[in-house]
Amino acid sequence: MSNSSDQLEEIKALISSGSKCLAYSTLLHFQEHSSDSPTSIQALAGISQTLLSLIVADISDDDEEM
Repeated sequence: MSNSSDQLEEIKALISSGSKCLAYSTLLHFQEHSSDSPTSIQALAGISQTLLSLIVADISDDDEEM
């Protein structure tokens, strides 16, 4: 699960930084490939609240192009 956790931490860091397009495309890729991996799904569930908070904050920012 550490590989999945590492990838998700990287996505979290990308969302927090200025690399939002890369973060969202990486998250989509991770979700697509985790559908057949229970450990990846479990890792995603564990960090989902944090990711959602970051995404909502990003959407709420009027200066963003998203």
